[in-house]
Amino acid sequence: MCTVSLICLPDGVFRVACNRDEQRSRPTSLPLEIRRFGHRTAILPIDPVSDGTWIAVNDAGVVLAMLNRTPTPPNPFIGLRSRGEIIPLLLHAKSAEQCIQAARALPMQSYSCFRLIAIDAAGMGQIIGSPGGMTPDYHAGLPHAVVFSSSGLGDDMVAEPRRTLFEEMVVRQPELTASSQDRFHRHAWPDASHLSVCMSRPDARTVSYTVIEIGTGTAVCHHFDGPPDAPSQHTSRHLTLRAADV
Repeated sequence: MCTVSLICLPDGVFRVACNRDEQRSRPTSLPLEIRRFGHRTAILPIDPVSDGTWIAVNDAGVVLAMLNRTPTPPNPFIGLRSRGEIIPLLLHAKSAEQCIQAARALPMQSYSCFRLIAIDAAGMGQIIGSPGGMTPDYHAGLPHAVVFSSSGLGDDMVAEPRRTLFEEMVVRQPELTASSQDRFHRHAWPDASHLSVCMSRPDARTVSYTVIEIGTGTAVCHHFDGPPDAPSQHTSRHLTLRAADV
């Protein structure tokens, strides 16, 4: 359960923002860490249950984000392995395209349904994964702006209202801005909190907000340990980007 958006700012920076939605019973994530993955270094918040993550950036400027998937009709299969381990398995990659290629080797039969998004300055790809297999996709060049959504109630239930809101609050504004993207991720409908971007229902809620910005030579990750519409502890880490062939 998550909402992930990408915008390309006029100054050449691209910005990925993620609301993480989780069961209220799940432990709070650990602060941002910098870890090594092969020859690469990455920033990521840590899920204490899996020691994995749902979003990360490495020093090749590759951003990875994971969304659970609840298709219609729902797939009752529960994977034996955590989806939180998938991103760490791919953070050695030097490009988004290489991540998509490497993900083809994942044991799909071990994971519940997911959507993996890989982004760098050269393009964006995704893998739709299920126990029955995967659908990989990659395109050179970045879209102007795009949003992805998921919900334990069913992805189809939230995808259209959140996409329409994203168009209104972000895409149709005179200029793409970080502040409009942040406002979108803070948004909650008073009469439909279960469908909201900053969501809440009896068993689950938005538990954190993470923003990754990739500029010339630098990646910055900001993590807010709480929903984006409420005060929370904020940590930031920086990486100096290295040539992709290093």
